[in-house]
Amino acid sequence: MLKLLKYELIGSYRQYLLTFAVYLLLCCATPFLPTVINQFLSGLLMVALFGIVISIFVNIVQHFSRSMFSRPGYLTLTLPVSSKELVFSKMIGAMIWTFVAFFILGLGLMILMMLIADFSFGDIFNFINQLCYGISLYPGEVLQSLLAALTSTLAMIASFYFTITFVHTKYVTKNRVLIGVGGYILGLLALGFIMDSSLFYGFIGSLNGTSLYIFNIFINVVFIVGFFVGTTYLIDKKLQIE
Repeated sequence: MLKLLKYELIGSYRQYLLTFAVYLLLCCATPFLPTVINQFLSGLLMVALFGIVISIFVNIVQHFSRSMFSRPGYLTLTLPVSSKELVFSKMIGAMIWTFVAFFILGLGLMILMMLIADFSFGDIFNFINQLCYGISLYPGEVLQSLLAALTSTLAMIASFYFTITFVHTKYVTKNRVLIGVGGYILGLLALGFIMDSSLFYGFIGSLNGTSLYIFNIFINVVFIVGFFVGTTYLIDKKLQIE
């Protein structure tokens, strides 16, 4: 499993490295450029934050599709490992890149603020100390928030993998991108209607903070397991390689 994860990270790092490098370079260079360009790039970097987050998930989708269902997929699927190990290693790899992306985004913002707003390292360390102190006061709530964020991200990645795998089965032979995107959006809308129904809305409204976090984590885990099992089943039984 560790070897699979190693090769997964090595095989996908090029997709992310250029994006991270350009973003950090702009964050470092923007304060030293002429005022007009400085103001333009500062605004552009704020917009780029959302663009980079979106690009990370686009890269996750593209890498999974290319490594599993195009010509390189023949090599991937002939490895002496199970489909469960393959999909699990890709999920963990995607999760790692997601966390790295958010760290890079935070680092770039910190550099930009230090250079433009004249923040010192002391200011940054004071902020970190205050943050750590706040975490120490509410460790349970912080842990719940982290678990909720982790399981939510994994559920989203697992849903991407299931959708991509489904459109590469014998059930879908044409317009795979259109059917995949459309089906995913319809699935989100259906889930939204279900969660907004009177039954779920009343139940969720009755939960307090801790219970709500536990319920959220439970639902995420159910989706992770369901999409994971569905993806591996489709790969083993219904896959149609290009």
